[in-house]
Amino acid sequence: MKRPDVRFMYVVPSLIGLTVVICVFLLMHQMFAFTHSYLSEEQYELREKVDDFVKIASPLIEHKQYDKVNKMLAKATVGISLFDENKKLLASNISPEDVYEEEIPFENSLIYHINVVNSKQVKESNLVDINGKQYYLKTYMPIEEMANLLNRTERNILITFLTGSVIVIYLSLYMFFKVRNPFMKLQESAVKISNGDFSNEIFVPSDGPLVQLSLAIYKMAEKLKSQIERLKKNEEFRKSFIEDISHEVKTPLTGILSSIGLLREFKDDYPPQVKKCFGILDNNANRLDNLIKQILSLANIEDLSLLKNKNFIKFDLKVGIENAIISCKNMLSESGMKLNLNLSDSVYIYGEIFLIEQAISNLIVNAVKYSKSPVLDITLEVKKGEAIISIKDYGVGLDKTHSEHIFERFYRADKARSRELGGTGLGLAIVKNIVILHSGTIRLDSAPGKGCAFCITLPTAVD
Repeated sequence: MKRPDVRFMYVVPSLIGLTVVICVFLLMHQMFAFTHSYLSEEQYELREKVDDFVKIASPLIEHKQYDKVNKMLAKATVGISLFDENKKLLASNISPEDVYEEEIPFENSLIYHINVVNSKQVKESNLVDINGKQYYLKTYMPIEEMANLLNRTERNILITFLTGSVIVIYLSLYMFFKVRNPFMKLQESAVKISNGDFSNEIFVPSDGPLVQLSLAIYKMAEKLKSQIERLKKNEEFRKSFIEDISHEVKTPLTGILSSIGLLREFKDDYPPQVKKCFGILDNNANRLDNLIKQILSLANIEDLSLLKNKNFIKFDLKVGIENAIISCKNMLSESGMKLNLNLSDSVYIYGEIFLIEQAISNLIVNAVKYSKSPVLDITLEVKKGEAIISIKDYGVGLDKTHSEHIFERFYRADKARSRELGGTGLGLAIVKNIVILHSGTIRLDSAPGKGCAFCITLPTAVD
């Protein structure tokens, strides 16, 4: 059995997982973009304040008035340390332990945003020239509040990602244990039921979303099982009834037909009224005999269709059609209908040649009796590994209303004419059942005044 495609069950957790990843990626991207923009702005502001300090403090530095420089730095909102060209500290508003920290070199440095956020400061070193003499500046600006906010945001994004991951894992496990596995077992049970196997117990999970569905299928299976058992009993009764009634009717009917055969020898000696009654008796007895034969034939075909091993043999379909034509030769000659044959070379199929001959004969008889066509075309061809038999007349045809029901049992398009010609309404039903028995299809193309074309399609034998 082909395993079902249950990938759709993972669509929801997959979409949630993908959404979480995309959201986390977008949030991280936005956070880094904001951090970059914020630090760039702070760096720009730091440089502006440092430039202002250098402009104001240059005369004091030039005249080595470092005490005044320290007083000026005490009022500054940014941290500044001034060194001479020998890297000796001259003035600073930074705590002594931070003045010589190794993180900030004396040369111009590049700011790394993550490190800046972690240290909660924007730091930079600059080399400045005052009246031809070089000095080093170490500067920093505190951004503790914003750094804390960015760190919290990063932590919240991480928590969101972990929470989403846990949800996706939970949904995947839920889908696997509560949906997928019960679904697979339930489908296996449903497939067995569809194949007519009711011996398997329907799997009903203890909990989960499939409990109600499983219970519904279980109840349906129980009802189907009881109905099938009832139908089997009815079918056995039907078969027994047909056999019994056919036997009971056939026995006296055989005696009636035998007596009619004997009386037929003295037909010319009967008075006109007796001849008329004898004709009615003869006609109806033959009709009844034909009806019983048709009913038994249809019952036998239906019984054969129920068998798994039908013991079909390989035979030439062309031979079967030719045999059917030979059996109808006298009827064709009496009707004056011209027969056009277009049969391809030997076409082999698996089946029962007698039944195929019966189906073709019934269609020919049907055309002769009811079509009023001067010509009957019978063709046989093979297309795409299928044998196609076409039996087409050019007679009165049928409208769509009759075409839809023509293969039903006891259906007659023209009831009065069917009774007149001895039709039972079972001939085309037998044809359809024979075709279905051979895994084929049959259709009728017809329109009033344009005749009827019966098309039978059968699978060819594969070597």
